[in-house]
Amino acid sequence: MTIRGLGKQVQVCTEPSRAVNSTTFTFGSGTAPANSQESDTHHRRKHLTDRCEHGRMPTASADERAAGLPAVVREIEEFAGTAGWDRPPQMFALVPTQELLTAEPDLAEQIDPEAVLTPIAQDELPAEDLAEALAQISWPEQVAGCALVQEIVVLPPEAEAGLPEDGEAARAAAAEHPDRQEARLVAGVLREGGEACVMRLRDTGDDNGDLLQDTSLAPNLLRALHATFT
Repeated sequence: MTIRGLGKQVQVCTEPSRAVNSTTFTFGSGTAPANSQESDTHHRRKHLTDRCEHGRMPTASADERAAGLPAVVREIEEFAGTAGWDRPPQMFALVPTQELLTAEPDLAEQIDPEAVLTPIAQDELPAEDLAEALAQISWPEQVAGCALVQEIVVLPPEAEAGLPEDGEAARAAAAEHPDRQEARLVAGVLREGGEACVMRLRDTGDDNGDLLQDTSLAPNLLRALHATFT
């Protein structure tokens, strides 16, 4: 599917348990039991059709998009987790769900029509030249926000203070530091200025690791994402 104005093929993301095929997933608010998915899809499609016919497809307000952003960022982190660790950075376009369904009503069976925003996976980005890659990105008007998934190395404050000033040397030193901890970071922003950020620490055991949520986790990355809308 091509979102008009993006000029590239895009992938709608969904919950792993509602996989449309081996590479396409959709986020949703819940998963129906396997024996009820067909009727659930029919109900949602009919509900969407009725709303279109009666003109009841309101676009979410800026406040509603801002309120829904943290949940979308957490869902993207969950989606990224299904692919495991040691993955390159990946960008997601955040599109208002009602506008997406108005343009592409056949997607009603893949996405939650009640969701404020739908994340759409873009191409993976180079970890080595991430800043340069972000500087080249711009979005068409129908994209309300974006989110980036990136694996990082986290160090204690005292260890960070001892890192070299050179960026490349600092990254190399952090990667070899005995107190390093790997993490998956997801930062998301909206065109209107909203932002959200989560980070999951990598656990060496069977657990998924702790999930932290705070915009102070990645202020520089959030600024770089905001810049893609300027």
